[in-house]
Amino acid sequence: MKKLNWHKHSLRFRLIVTLSLVSVLVWLISTAVAWFQVRKEVNQVFDAQQILFAERLASSDLRHLLIDRHNPQPRRPFKKHRFDDDALAFAIFTTDGTIVLSDGENGENFIYAPQKGFSLSKIREDDDDWRIFWLPVAGGRLMVAVGQEQEYRDELINKMVFGQMWIWFASLPILIIVLGWLIHKELRPIKCLSQEVQTRKSGD
Repeated sequence: MKKLNWHKHSLRFRLIVTLSLVSVLVWLISTAVAWFQVRKEVNQVFDAQQILFAERLASSDLRHLLIDRHNPQPRRPFKKHRFDDDALAFAIFTTDGTIVLSDGENGENFIYAPQKGFSLSKIREDDDDWRIFWLPVAGGRLMVAVGQEQEYRDELINKMVFGQMWIWFASLPILIIVLGWLIHKELRPIKCLSQEVQTRKSGD
């Protein structure tokens, strides 16, 4: 197998290939930077949403509704307007892990974890990871859990990033063609001069 001699190719060819590779590299780097930045911002927004939702549940009179009332009925569903089952789910537990209130969907499958703050865990009947915010309320007698599927966030991030970057990537062939035309145009005088020099005699 013969080794490719890069310098044997014309200057125009080398410039087009080099600039094309640089353009693709810049696209890849900018996409990676945008992905990490969007991921950070989306996670901050959704985390704040979960915390706010949990605090709103905590600010309601849960003690009266779920503890002090007579004949409490565990696993009470909460009717909600939902646009996606994985967007947000919640459940309220007692200290023994019994669900006394939930969204009636994924919240029913939360696994009780007596802690405070965010955690990444599985839920029953689902193999995907869930990011769950835990907040103790009513003097620690109840635990509010607000969760969101991690895959839901990742899909949203990918749609936001690649939904914008594919336009630039689709225009890359046009950019390469324009670069080739500009390089050909700018190098034409040099090519003409080279051909003229080659036709001259050595003593000229």
